[in-house]
Amino acid sequence: MQGKAYFIDNRNQILELGHGTHIDVMIQNPAKFGFTISQIKTAYEKYGERVGQEGKAREELIENALKRGFIHIRLYPNRYWSVTVWNYGSREKRVLSEWAFTAEKDKMAGPYMEVRIVAINSGETKRTSIDELKSGLYENNQENITKFVEFVEFGLKTFKDFIKKMR
Repeated sequence: MQGKAYFIDNRNQILELGHGTHIDVMIQNPAKFGFTISQIKTAYEKYGERVGQEGKAREELIENALKRGFIHIRLYPNRYWSVTVWNYGSREKRVLSEWAFTAEKDKMAGPYMEVRIVAINSGETKRTSIDELKSGLYENNQENITKFVEFVEFGLKTFKDFIKKMR
């Protein structure tokens, strides 16, 4: 049995796919991923595969979505979470930290489940856990907390003022 699947889109929205396949979601909603249905069909024709097949066309389409900022996630129950990104930078670390709060609730996973992250562009790999990813949210916010304290010292009165200054 396949575990849950997620995409995190290029606007940092977590899209829970249930136990379905990533490519099926892309085929059903091509515009969300920056494609037309014609482009998807062309990719499959290029490799002589049927639309929806888990093969080379799927890899190409998912890689193109990753280049556009999507994050591909799959749970292999009682084993590990597989996370694929194009780059593993500060944005990806932040949104994966937020996603970890959702992932830890999965009854087939939990807070100590291993997470294997692969960055396609650099070939970088990282092994961590859901719990460690969650703590990354706190670590990533340390700089902002320091800035907030500095802003308050300079006369800003509300968190709303802080957010305006951060943009």
